[in-house]
Amino acid sequence: MSLPGTLLIVMAVATYRVTRLVIGDTIIEGWRDKFKAWAYVDPERHVWRKIPGRPWLTFWRGKLADLLTCPFCISVWIAGGMYVAVKADDGWAGTSWVEHGVAWMAIAGGAIIIWNLVEISVHEPEHIVLEEEA
Repeated sequence: MSLPGTLLIVMAVATYRVTRLVIGDTIIEGWRDKFKAWAYVDPERHVWRKIPGRPWLTFWRGKLADLLTCPFCISVWIAGGMYVAVKADDGWAGTSWVEHGVAWMAIAGGAIIIWNLVEISVHEPEHIVLEEEA
């Protein structure tokens, strides 16, 4: 059984909200700043902190940091978690794997649409650096 459209919309809004909590709300700002200091040399420009002699570890730490600071990246995983939570309660039977994937991506996509409407239209977010024209 697939999810009703109303539930998909509610889940997209919830995904946006949790993404906003992780990416930009002040309630966890201290943890987020410590994480960025651990992962980046320059957190504003997302320059990875190098680990001498271990380029593969530098790469994966940088990718993890990018994942946890990018709303487009982390919202996919938050949406997946929400979808699994709802389907675990609702049941997995009667739904194909394709339908599961489409629903997951629809929730993530809806969250990003909301992100663009709220964060980019209303605010100029900190994570977007606009270069000045010469």
